[in-house]
Amino acid sequence: MPSSQSQPTDPRAFGLTKATYSVRETLDQLSIGRTSLYAAIKRGDLRMMKFGDKSLFLASDLAEFLSKLEPAA
Repeated sequence: MPSSQSQPTDPRAFGLTKATYSVRETLDQLSIGRTSLYAAIKRGDLRMMKFGDKSLFLASDLAEFLSKLEPAA
């Protein structure tokens, strides 16, 4: 019986090999600037987690974010 939920996007499909990424690593992985990153968070397109004072992004969230981007026309 097929599941009503879609399968999660595999982070390895985007070359993501770690479980979490720091803000700086995320900026490098996505090739975007800090302002664009925080705008994506504010829009709800990307989720940031906190571990103590450190801000982290799950690789699975980054993969999901990348999979939803539309190709350039």
